[in-house]
Amino acid sequence: MKKRIIVLVLLAIWAGNALAEALPDAHAVCDVGGLERYSGFVLDEATGEWFYFSLGGNCHTGTLWTELDVLYRHPSRQIGALSASFYIDETRYDVALAPKDDGQYGAEAYAARLGPEGIALLKALAEAETVELQLVGAHAYRCAFAPQEKESARSSVINYTLRGLDGALEIADWLGAGRCGLWSADASALYREDATAPDEVLTEYLASADRLCVQDKGKSVTAYQELLRGAGYYPGKLDGTFGTAVQQATLRVQRYAGLLPTGCADRRTLEFLLGHIGAAEPEQPVPADVRDVPVNGEAQPGVQYRLDDPACTIRIDRFWRADSLSAGAAADALATRACADRDHRLLIAEGWIVNECMAELYLPDALKASFACGDGVWTAVALVERNGGGTELSSVLAAQDGARLLLYAEMPKRLTQMPDALSLQAGAQALRYELEQE
Repeated sequence: MKKRIIVLVLLAIWAGNALAEALPDAHAVCDVGGLERYSGFVLDEATGEWFYFSLGGNCHTGTLWTELDVLYRHPSRQIGALSASFYIDETRYDVALAPKDDGQYGAEAYAARLGPEGIALLKALAEAETVELQLVGAHAYRCAFAPQEKESARSSVINYTLRGLDGALEIADWLGAGRCGLWSADASALYREDATAPDEVLTEYLASADRLCVQDKGKSVTAYQELLRGAGYYPGKLDGTFGTAVQQATLRVQRYAGLLPTGCADRRTLEFLLGHIGAAEPEQPVPADVRDVPVNGEAQPGVQYRLDDPACTIRIDRFWRADSLSAGAAADALATRACADRDHRLLIAEGWIVNECMAELYLPDALKASFACGDGVWTAVALVERNGGGTELSSVLAAQDGARLLLYAEMPKRLTQMPDALSLQAGAQALRYELEQE
């Protein structure tokens, strides 16, 4: 059995090396003309702007991964790319890009590791007749190209990669790689969205577009700026221009909500904001309708409850899953809580708390929270957002102060069902929130 596995792996490596030898080495020369043989290369002769991408795979070291490599060059400006989006057959595939050290061709170089979900993109590229790609950074660059036939003398990097990947995936499937996690742990996320008409509630922001990006202008952008301002992420002007400040605000929203940080306002970003208005606003007033804790403890989202020990009022507004959470306007990792590994996600509850005591409120002592799912119970951590502008998460709430409240627990991704309830204990009083199943 072991011999058979070794033979298959060696055959895969040999096949990959054979393809590499057959494939012209585009990185061996500094002449951009070497890239022209690939369908992933696009050159604008009028401006000198060009773009190139390739896909590669590796299964030599106990991991199986695919990588999207991107080179971009403009004669007079840099793009500082955050993400790349492929438009294939009415579907958009988004990937986050990371800078890559590559001095070839004097171009900006980026890479995105694709996990198992990236196979959908690879297969779509293999079958597509035409592909549009958009890079988003300081500005947006969009181009179209057509992958060439696999039997063509000018077969592309994509085609060679897919041939090698097919063989690697067959071996990985035979070894049960998909079931034992034989994927690179640092794989970037990929988000897939069908190009269907936006819901009626989103048409004010998207009109007929699939999303808003840098350089966009008009009434839709103004409406989006108002939405960002209402949620406490954007203090700038309502000028109808999707500029750098709007892009940075969008990134803060996406990182806070655990969405793919593309810098563009897609449907998920808008849907998140539409259910999130006011949550990050500093000095949020306490609603006039404050209720006592029900005798049976059954609580309702959006209702403010008065607690006796400690003396405070608490409101829980909503629940969601994400890979990380952060302060509303956080710009760095110091104000972020992330999962320990890619096999877990955070279940997060968000609301508002006002400390009515004359002393600081230390949340780990004052509040005990947990999520229940069947027979399992996961203890939740309680944090508040400090500094008004949303630059810090803390376990301490100052005397007579109010702040955004966050409760979160790390749970295995394999638990796809939403937990049954959130329980919140403060002294002898308890609140229990039933969680709606997704």
